[in-house]
Amino acid sequence: MDNPFFLGGRTIKLGVGLRKPATYIFRHDAQSKQRARSGDSGHYTPKKTREYEGAIAESTKMQHPMLSPFTGKIFTEIHFFTDAYHRDIDNMVKSIWDGMQTRRHNGNITHTGAFKNDNQIDGLFARRWFEPDESKHRTEVIIRPVTEKMIFAPGPGQHCPTCRCGIE
Repeated sequence: MDNPFFLGGRTIKLGVGLRKPATYIFRHDAQSKQRARSGDSGHYTPKKTREYEGAIAESTKMQHPMLSPFTGKIFTEIHFFTDAYHRDIDNMVKSIWDGMQTRRHNGNITHTGAFKNDNQIDGLFARRWFEPDESKHRTEVIIRPVTEKMIFAPGPGQHCPTCRCGIE
């Protein structure tokens, strides 16, 4: 039996056995991924970025401990609720993706993430929402499996399927 799924101003059908979307909420103020640095022992990721991605990794694992990582191509929808308009949204997205993917060290899995590798991501919707109240800063991520029938852009007069904002 097929399940109807609303996306892009149309109802489409997802086949039996396709995975449902997974939602994650991170109660951390969004941070941009910092550039790799060079040191005496080669290139390294700055400590602040490593710590933030580690916190995202732990929160990912805690929110869906029994969920296996998505396989195949995925679509991510990310909403940043923050007052940090000086940060580049693409670097904020990269920090989230790197924290949520399965982590390896010397070829061994050290953390099972929401997906195996960020090269699985075929589509993205990202938006920054102004939130002056620091206690309400958060990042919401929805991951969906990509199907060849998916249409990502809402039609004229339609609304975003998640937040219902009007996109003209």
